[in-house]
Formats: sequence, structure tokens, C-alpha cells
Amino acid sequence: MDHLDKVKEIINHEADEMSAFVVEVSLYGNKLDVQVDTLKGITIKECRTINRAIDNYLIENELDWGVEVGSPGLSKEFKVFQQYDKNKGREIEVVTVDGERYKGTLAVVTPNGVALTWERKIREEGSKKKRLKIFNESFSFEADEELKQIKSAKVVISFK
Repeated sequence: MDHLDKVKEIINHEADEMSAFVVEVSLYGNKLDVQVDTLKGITIKECRTINRAIDNYLIENELDWGVEVGSPGLSKEFKVFQQYDKNKGREIEVVTVDGERYKGTLAVVTPNGVALTWERKIREEGSKKKRLKIFNESFSFEADEELKQIKSAKVVISFK
């Protein structure tokens, strides 16, 4: 087992202890970037706990890595299933593998996919007034590439 695998094991252990989930672990040269989160949001104290555990391993093994532990942030694309679950009820944007974009409220999250809902005023045939209509669309993130529909998804940041 190489050092990066051991560090990932430490990160996963610490994350499990605090009911957090690991979003991404990347090593660029000698800089380790760790992104973790919880369903309620990760705290600085929780990030520090993971950072200390990593630092202890690095010191024991005389590794000169810079370590940065933090949350993935709102502007980043979702990387793991738990991010969908965390953002249920929020407005997200989904880009399909076909390149189509959908914005709506993340209404349903299952292990197989998600469903968005959104409202639009549209004029129905034969009517002079626009009426509010609710739309729903489901998307799959199956492991089978033929069934997979989601290329990327992220929270829509609004300053309303």
C-alpha cells in the first residue's frame, strides 16, 4: 500500500467517525487537497480533525506534503451521491450527456437517479392568458454508460 492509499484510508476513517463523506482526494505534486462534507455542512473544527490525522501520518513517515482540507463549495459540480441528498429541496442545474441543461428544484433523490421540478408560465392553445404549469424530469446516474443521463450537476447560486 502506497502513502496516498494509506492517507485515503485515514481520511475515510476520520470522515466515518464524524458522519461525514469524502467528496474528493487529490495529490498534485506534494500538495494534498481533501474535500469532505456532511449533510448539515462541514465545520472548520471537523476539517481540522481530519487535517491533524493526516499530518500525524505525514510526520511519522517523513513526508513533506502540504495539506488542505475543506468543503467542496457551492460552485463545484457534484462528485458523490451524498451531495445530491444534501441538496434535496434546493435549485440545481443538471447537464445531460446530450448537452441539454435543466434547472429546477431537486425533488427526489434515489440511488438510481434524481428528479427535478420547476414551474413556468405558458400560454396554452386557445387561451389568451398564461397559466402556471409544473414540469417534472427524471435523470439517471446508472453505472451503465448507456443508461447514464447526468454529465454534471451543481447548485444554482441565487442572490435573491
